[in-house]
Amino acid sequence: MKSDDGKEYAEIDVETIGESEMAVHFNDGDRSFWVPQSVMEDWPDEGDVGTAIIQMWFAVKEGLA
Repeated sequence: MKSDDGKEYAEIDVETIGESEMAVHFNDGDRSFWVPQSVMEDWPDEGDVGTAIIQMWFAVKEGLA
């Protein structure tokens, strides 16, 4: 998915486990992982299940997409 800012994003189905000031802790059903907020457009609130919108370069680098 491309956004208006020209960046490409991956949509990852996750549960948000927790947050810090700089990163969000997710579980995708297979594993848990942290993603820096600086590489995300949006994510579910803590305790919710939904879609995290993560910059594609980071998602690929981390094996999420």
